Amino acid sequence: MAKSKQSAPEAIEIKPIKMGQVQFWIVGESPLVLNRLPEKARQELLLPKPRGVSRSTLKHDPIAEFRSSMCLRPRDHKGTRICVPSTALKNSIRTAALDLDGASKAQVGRLCYIPGEKVDVYGTPEVYMAVVRQSGIGRTPDVRTRAIIKEWACGFSVDYVKPMLSDTVLGNLVNAAGVFCGIGDGRPEKGALSFGRFSLVPETDAKLRRIVKMGAAEQDEAIADPAFYDQDSEDLYSWFHGAAGERELEVAK
Repeated sequence: MAKSKQSAPEAIEIKPIKMGQVQFWIVGESPLVLNRLPEKARQELLLPKPRGVSRSTLKHDPIAEFRSSMCLRPRDHKGTRICVPSTALKNSIRTAALDLDGASKAQVGRLCYIPGEKVDVYGTPEVYMAVVRQSGIGRTPDVRTRAIIKEWACGFSVDYVKPMLSDTVLGNLVNAAGVFCGIGDGRPEKGALSFGRFSLVPETDAKLRRIVKMGAAEQDEAIADPAFYDQDSEDLYSWFHGAAGERELEVAK
């Protein structure tokens, strides 16, 4: 029987990847609650206390927790002092794809990224104290202190793969992310609250231009001598500071 001729293997052809980049400016539509894991909690993860060793009698130190809730740039950084991880914005853009037709969350995540690990945040922080529920089975209530920025803005660029994505598609995703998802603690993506919402604006936007004037110097001043976000936060801290003084406990100033 004659042997059949084997067909020659087809050559593999892979087209070069074309990349694009677009710059976005966003302005907060609701206050941004910063939620960096507190220093004490991170230290406890790195080196837990031995069992049987009693903890400090001071459960909370609100001003120290306020400062610890912010992700801060080094002093030699030329932009702002306060920043957020770039992954916070990318995750918001990815999640927005769940509520829009045309692309999946995983696909958007593969086709674009935000250069750099951090994104500068403009605006001045204030002390925000609120009752929260812990994540345990009992959902025990506690008071948590974080930094909150009433008026805030960010500028960031997005690198993306052409032609699957475009400037227009990414702009639509960023707009949707500001409505559906947000960033920071208490964002719409997580449930009942609506902090961290934002809208896409041109670089000439009047509100944006006013907010970006509040750079590192103004933020350093607000961190050193913070104001309170609302009357509840101020009243709660005033009681705490007075009670701690009566019990001869030292707290941050």
